[in-house]
Amino acid sequence: MRASRPSAAEIVRRAEQVCQRFGLTSSHLDLFTTPGVLELAALAGGPELDAERRHVLVDELRSHLADNSFVLIDWAVSDIILRNSWRIESGSLEQRELARHLMRAWISALETSFKRDRVVYEDAQVLPIPSRSLPEPKDERNAMPKNGESLRHNLDAYLREQKQHVKANTKQDARAVC
Repeated sequence: MRASRPSAAEIVRRAEQVCQRFGLTSSHLDLFTTPGVLELAALAGGPELDAERRHVLVDELRSHLADNSFVLIDWAVSDIILRNSWRIESGSLEQRELARHLMRAWISALETSFKRDRVVYEDAQVLPIPSRSLPEPKDERNAMPKNGESLRHNLDAYLREQKQHVKANTKQDARAVC
């Protein structure tokens, strides 16, 4: 346990690297002991740190995808399976395919964010706004129903099928309404 701790010389070397990274001088090393200074430094270099983290994540995702190791995405796969109530066994081919698709989608999203960081929007798809379709004008030929498709014909066919339940008086009333 003690052997894994960094030595004093390593701590000073790492602090100097951090100072160089954020443009601080060595006199600012005392600031690292006050709470919240690291958070302020991270906010100052936030976009660069975020881009660097995303590059590391993409590299890790690609290496895990090449090795068919889904440790980084296993939490999302199990969440999707649970949320959609899918019956997919752990370690099955379906689960691995789902994990592969999710990893590719994650890599694609990160690559898109790299393009957006460089202000490249060439591949952005602009979907057209759907217009309301107007009804087609009716022709005189289409206005009349074909033989055997009129409302009276359909009613007569229904009444014939329901002959035992329909009385004669009801049949005349139904035809009068049509």
